[in-house]
Amino acid sequence: MVCVCAGSSMELETKGDCTDITEHPHNDKRRLRDKRLTTKKHLTTHRYLHAAENLYSSTECEKRFLSPEARCHHLNTHTSKHKRTECGRCCDSNAHLAVHRRSHSREKPFGRTVCDKRCKQLCNVEVHNRIHRGEKRLECTVCGKRFKESGSLKVHSRVHSGEKPFECTVCGKRFKASGELKVHSRIHTGEKPFECTVCGKRFKASHHVKLHSRVHSGEKPFECTVCGKRFKASGELKVHSRIHTGEKPFECTVCGKRFSQSAPLVVHSRIHSGEKPFECTVCGKRFSQSAHFVKHSRIHRGEKTYKCHEVNKAFN
Repeated sequence: MVCVCAGSSMELETKGDCTDITEHPHNDKRRLRDKRLTTKKHLTTHRYLHAAENLYSSTECEKRFLSPEARCHHLNTHTSKHKRTECGRCCDSNAHLAVHRRSHSREKPFGRTVCDKRCKQLCNVEVHNRIHRGEKRLECTVCGKRFKESGSLKVHSRVHSGEKPFECTVCGKRFKASGELKVHSRIHTGEKPFECTVCGKRFKASHHVKLHSRVHSGEKPFECTVCGKRFKASGELKVHSRIHTGEKPFECTVCGKRFSQSAPLVVHSRIHSGEKPFECTVCGKRFSQSAHFVKHSRIHRGEKTYKCHEVNKAFN
């Protein structure tokens, strides 16, 4: 039987002080030496990072920890000691369970940010205020990109490592961040919890609502520095900029042809694989591209979308 610590053990109010060795990027010795912590207890735990022999393995999984307290804290997630009845999630302490409950209730009790934004956790108030101060204290040791919080840096580091630790139990697709998996899972459940207050359209993720709202407002905050064209989303600007740079980062592994976007590469790859995922439910004909399938379906509906204004005749 696993011995699980009782009581409220070390309260992880700052994720940057995490003692799971699998989550701590301790290859930068200078950053570890100069690290500042909020409490003496966190400092004591942090010093385990400088003694590689002090490793404590979980008896339930492959994770390793830098203190027995951290391991004991973690083992609670393998029991029903701090379990959310609605979703079945197990947390490592009552404090974390209370925070997790807010993801269901959407309660945001902490305020006092520069813009009056409210947060689910007190530590997130300070993290959010760094946006207004332009402060990004954490730097990626590979590419130099800077971040406001350790969680964002941790997720970013997987761009370089290729690690995708979160797997969808339905289709097997893997993701770099748990949030990406959570949004993806709504494809299978059909859940769309976020609604546009203008037109009522619903979305799987909150940032999709924000992006969609610019359809109503006409806002295009992202401007190309070369030609001045403006865009609703940073991703659109990034793709557009490749027109000027000529960059084509997506390469076909079969013939070497390169593309500026991933979607055309997916379509192109079907030339080699012979895959035709779009099937007409009327005649059974299959297509490699959705656009070809949509065009074909008009034959069965008798729909003639394109009209010649010269002779007043319509065509498929």
